Amino acid sequence: MELIQGADRSKWTVHSNHNITCFTKGEVEIITNNFTAILGRGGFGEVYEGVLEDQRKVAVKRFIHNVKENFAKELAVHREINHRNVVRLIGYCVEENALMMITEYIANGKLSDALHHDNSPIPLDVRLRVAIECAEALAYMHSCMYTHVIHGDIKPANILLDEIFHAKLSDFGISRLINADNTLYTENVIGSIGYMDPLFARDGLLTSKSDVYSFGVVLLELIARKKATTVVGNVNIVAAFTNALARGIRGAREMFDAEITSKDSMKIVERVAKIAGSRTTPSIYVLLGKEEQASTSGSSYHPCQIFAVRPTNNFHWSLLVGEGAFGPVFSGTINGGKTKVAIKRRNSDSMQAEHEFHTEIEVSSKILHHNVAPLIGYCNEIGEMILVYNYMAHGCLRDHLYRTKRPPLTWNRRLEICIGAAQGLHSLHASQVIYRDLKTTDILLDEEWVAKLTDLALCKIGPPTDEATRVMGSNGFMDPEYVRTGRLTEKTDVYAFGVVLLEVLCARPILDINLPKEQVVLVDWALQCKEERLNQIVDPHLKGSINQRSLETFVGIAEKCLASEGIHRPSMGDVLLDLELALGAQGTVQGSSPVL
Repeated sequence: MELIQGADRSKWTVHSNHNITCFTKGEVEIITNNFTAILGRGGFGEVYEGVLEDQRKVAVKRFIHNVKENFAKELAVHREINHRNVVRLIGYCVEENALMMITEYIANGKLSDALHHDNSPIPLDVRLRVAIECAEALAYMHSCMYTHVIHGDIKPANILLDEIFHAKLSDFGISRLINADNTLYTENVIGSIGYMDPLFARDGLLTSKSDVYSFGVVLLELIARKKATTVVGNVNIVAAFTNALARGIRGAREMFDAEITSKDSMKIVERVAKIAGSRTTPSIYVLLGKEEQASTSGSSYHPCQIFAVRPTNNFHWSLLVGEGAFGPVFSGTINGGKTKVAIKRRNSDSMQAEHEFHTEIEVSSKILHHNVAPLIGYCNEIGEMILVYNYMAHGCLRDHLYRTKRPPLTWNRRLEICIGAAQGLHSLHASQVIYRDLKTTDILLDEEWVAKLTDLALCKIGPPTDEATRVMGSNGFMDPEYVRTGRLTEKTDVYAFGVVLLEVLCARPILDINLPKEQVVLVDWALQCKEERLNQIVDPHLKGSINQRSLETFVGIAEKCLASEGIHRPSMGDVLLDLELALGAQGTVQGSSPVL
């Protein structure tokens, strides 16, 4: 600061928690006027009002029990955090029988007091701002800091409001610093009744998701203006709310604070309620659309923004670019027209549609892979469920195979696309996600012809089980073993991928009733012809361009994928290796032994 001259100095002043002051006990006594004005009490001790030499008000947290280890841990955590929505640490005192922390003074006290002990109205925009600012602070603590912080006790009593009602997180007494591992095991489960993550209470495994759960309870208090310990119908309000929400958003409306549920604001409140009641426990970034990447509980989440309904030319038919399993797909733009996007829209508000919508968001946010279409954001308002993806310039794979005026794809390009799709599917399986309904319309091609998997609404998340599930899929692509038993496994995807390979090779529909009876079902026809009549099924546009060994390798992969029993099918990792062998056999120069 000495190097910066006069009037310019104030422009460069930075308040950093790393630059804190060590006060003596005598100095703190002067600051607090011998601890005259008490602001509050807690299990740790007491908080007093104070004034620094420059007339800034401060709060002095005085530890009564003088447990040095606890004090040192809180000090270590708090001094790491430098965020506008976290109470700023100014200094500390660490003398014998005088352990104290000095923080900035927050004029309007606790959010809990504003919600439950003050009858003054709190407008919806103020409540939303408090929620967003708390989420921003948590997102920063969970992911942006070099050393991550888990707060451990998120509740309205630990959220302070400044003079213009901006939120500040406080009280890091049970917070933890996390380095390489994002999960911390603790034998001593500490937290607040009504706000503690039940998984943490059961297992003692503290993760950033523990904070996310508590934040969900805070959201509920913000829209209900009732304490988390309130009993509704013999259960606490959190259980009553989640039970009501399971029956549909309308079932939860009666729990909303009447002050913020006007006709104009109901959609917004319902949206917040859905976030609060999310059963997928997404990261703070996924909830509130931050642009940074978050990493929680070992899973990577990429950016996912929340959009309001501002339709692209009111979803005019001229912008319709396709139809997916989710619904119609429109082209549009964001960022002031700079970025072209694909907008998938679904109008149904059925429980199944809601489940598929949230599944696609969860999977798309969880999987960050070059061959999985990245989700930019979503909108979930009453009557509207919208997903926003990067626009894929070359559309879907099927549009380049048949019934099209586009130039036919070369064999090399087809192989590269199949390898990309296999890599995407392999990454899903590595994250314990089963695609369930793969087909050539679900493989999109960007401007560089890179394959991207999309339409993840029917995915199943979690380790494989023997439990039978409702059979869902598309005719011609469905694994006969899955249809017969209802057991969904990774090998179900392998079968569908085998069908995709045949469609790529033959450039014809899987089912075509206009063909002779024996040729109607492509899988049956191709397997019949694979030995001696292979030339009858290969796309005529590939005549003279496929190396014999490349073709035989490719057909062999497809045949293995289409085995009647899953146990005899390869893994996607093995499929990927064989496809690369097929590409290697083909080479960049046309092979010397073309099939046709």
